[in-house]
Amino acid sequence: MEAKDLTIYAVGTKDLPIRYESAATLKPLCADSTTLSDEERKSLRSKGWYFDDEGDNISELNPWWGELTGVYWLLNNTDDSLVGNAQYRRYWHEEGIKQSDKDQLYIQETCLFNCSLATQFTGGHSFRGIEMTMEAAQRHKLPFTAEQMLSIWSQSHFFGGPMARGPRKQYAALMTVLFDCLWPIWEDNHDEIKQLSGYDQRAMAFLSERLLAGIILFRKNFFEDMPILCAPMCFIP
Repeated sequence: MEAKDLTIYAVGTKDLPIRYESAATLKPLCADSTTLSDEERKSLRSKGWYFDDEGDNISELNPWWGELTGVYWLLNNTDDSLVGNAQYRRYWHEEGIKQSDKDQLYIQETCLFNCSLATQFTGGHSFRGIEMTMEAAQRHKLPFTAEQMLSIWSQSHFFGGPMARGPRKQYAALMTVLFDCLWPIWEDNHDEIKQLSGYDQRAMAFLSERLLAGIILFRKNFFEDMPILCAPMCFIP
């Protein structure tokens, strides 16, 4: 695969610009674009930025959904055949891109905690994230049973992000399942989530990382024999 054939939408904001370059076709995407002034938008557009509030979008949800508003935008407003997402300081390793198979979907390498996902979550967050997912599963609103959701929280694999790259069809399949998990939680809990502040405000983004772990754990339920491979990531502190 030629690196330039892969289009990566790197999500940043007006105050958090993209901090790296890539041999892939890198397109900066401004999240929370609804808050931009006309002058700010004009300046960013002149630098080649795209905006998550143009076309079919959920930009207004950015304070709680984080970079997922960018993922939603690229799913619904782009047509790149090889596509992926990253963010302003978390990005795909260049050697990994160069060695990619154009027919394969890649997610970032797993992090293995020395405790359960639930223990790690409660150690870093104070909102009812575990309960929100379990309640949704018990009400049959998620593509996981309550037993499966409990097993997700009980295991130790974590995928930060959520990030993926590869053929559009496979990329869209993965991210569509992720949004199918997130919408019921938002619908049932948005009033509570909108009251959060500080680090926990991006509650939906944090839950997406844990739900992605579940999707990968139970991937045969969603994608039959579609392979999902891991690729190395880089992170700028």
